[in-house]
Amino acid sequence: MAGDAAAGAVCERAVARKLQAREVLFREGEAATGVYTVRSGSMKIVTVDTTGREHVLGVFGAGEMLGLDTLDEGIHNVSAIALRSAEVCGVPKLDMVEALKYSPQLGRYMTRRLIGQLREARALQVCLGTVRSTAKVAAWLTRHVRQCDDGQLCVPKNITLADLAGVVGLAQETACRALGELERDGCIRGETKRWVITDREGLSQAGKVQNRPAKR
Repeated sequence: MAGDAAAGAVCERAVARKLQAREVLFREGEAATGVYTVRSGSMKIVTVDTTGREHVLGVFGAGEMLGLDTLDEGIHNVSAIALRSAEVCGVPKLDMVEALKYSPQLGRYMTRRLIGQLREARALQVCLGTVRSTAKVAAWLTRHVRQCDDGQLCVPKNITLADLAGVVGLAQETACRALGELERDGCIRGETKRWVITDREGLSQAGKVQNRPAKR
């Protein structure tokens, strides 16, 4: 089928690239040349305001796609930076656009990815709307829980404390205190490479949105 052939051609044109910690994959304002899938490690998506301050908009792990928002325009509106060592697989933009014309399966797959990213962005907005710093951190942890190889629920520490603070809109010291509070409450246990979730329900409840008091 033409769609299968198109999808196969895209895979053949994919190029793997390894990045070191803090290495930039693409920069805000640069011409977009491809769409990327994270194969290992993690990437952060950031933008810089007029004062030069970096704002972390999201973190992408293995299997997630970067650059989907550039298929209709030629410029990146964010920068993508490796948090730690990472590997991505890039497909030239023109090849991806051409394949989408003939492969409904590829189109549906990318649509699901975009929907997932929109949901994540919405969840982040809700998270930033909470009052307590602990609720912001708990909500972020809850959204990234996975089952580790040993069967325990955990969140891998593939993000620095500074970047975690940036994602949830807190100072680094405040985010650190929030993690400590969650650990004292028995919701998590910090280890070298992960946070083990010791009370998932408690963590979920801690991350519930707190409504701001109405102004009088």
